[in-house]
Amino acid sequence: MDILLLLSLPIFKSSLFDGGRHNTNSTMPSSDEIVALNNYLQDRNMLASLSWSFQATGVGHEPQWTARCRINGITRGTGAAGKKTLAKRQAAGAALRSLQEENEGE
Repeated sequence: MDILLLLSLPIFKSSLFDGGRHNTNSTMPSSDEIVALNNYLQDRNMLASLSWSFQATGVGHEPQWTARCRINGITRGTGAAGKKTLAKRQAAGAALRSLQEENEGE
C-alpha cells in the first residue's frame, strides 16, 4: 500500500501544473483536481484556510448542486452539476487555476 501511494505522488504533483486535468479530451473534471488543490494548499501551509459550501436546488430526485470553494473566506472556485461530487471537483479545479494564475502574476 505504501509503495502505491509513493508511486502516485508524482502524478498528483504534476497535476499542479495542468490544473488537475490529465485527459484534455474529457469534459468531466478529474477527482485529481481536489487532490491537487489540497496538495497545492498544503505545500503553502494554507490547507486549514480551505472551506466548502454546498447548495442543492431543483426537484428532490434530480437536484442541481452548487459547490463553492473558499480560501480564507474568499470564494475562489464555483462548480455546478447534477452530482455533489462533480460540482466539488469543478469548484476545486476553478480554485486551483485561480490560485496558479495569481501566483504567475507575482
